[in-house]
Amino acid sequence: MHRRYPNADIFVLDETYELPTRDVIQAAYNKFQRGLWTYKLTKWLRNKWDCDSFAWSFKASCTVGNALSKNTHAAPIGFICYFVDGNQSKGHAINNAVWGDSQLSVVCEIEPQPEGGIVELTKEERDSAWLVVL
Repeated sequence: MHRRYPNADIFVLDETYELPTRDVIQAAYNKFQRGLWTYKLTKWLRNKWDCDSFAWSFKASCTVGNALSKNTHAAPIGFICYFVDGNQSKGHAINNAVWGDSQLSVVCEIEPQPEGGIVELTKEERDSAWLVVL
């Protein structure tokens, strides 16, 4: 994590994680989006339902789904705060995740807002991250 986000305070909350596949992460995102539409929570509302609300809610949704699964360990779905394009006046919060298998693991970012999904931050954005929670 420190290689990907070298300037961030990083908090790893669980000792062991069960690595999902990229398809599992994508399915969790799709399910989360359907839930947002069900509750009509698809619009960004400044300081009420904004980027950090979407990101914490997606992490919670994945945590609940994982708790109800046959997995024996936590899902590595996290939360990250960074500056869009490295511009310190454009703070943003999204999710990050680790996916893979016993041979390879990949850290990716997830934009939890509608029409987001698995994305990759630029090096400038990764370097501007100040908080990472996994």
